[in-house]
Amino acid sequence: MNAIFMLDVVKNGLVIGFILDFVCREVIAKGEVVEMLTKFKKPQVTLYVLYPVRQFMSLKLQHCISFFEEWF
Repeated sequence: MNAIFMLDVVKNGLVIGFILDFVCREVIAKGEVVEMLTKFKKPQVTLYVLYPVRQFMSLKLQHCISFFEEWF
């Protein structure tokens, strides 16, 4: 399911959702939604970034990979 769609449904009070931290962090900080089950152990997310040989890597791709390394 699309995470942005799920976040909108949660914000509209239709469901309780399990959404990745980086998707809902801002709306929690704004008070638009409330985090529940804070003691519940969240599963780890493994993210694989596949890209061409580093020799041909664009600057945009380098920044994107750095972003993912910092967040995950």
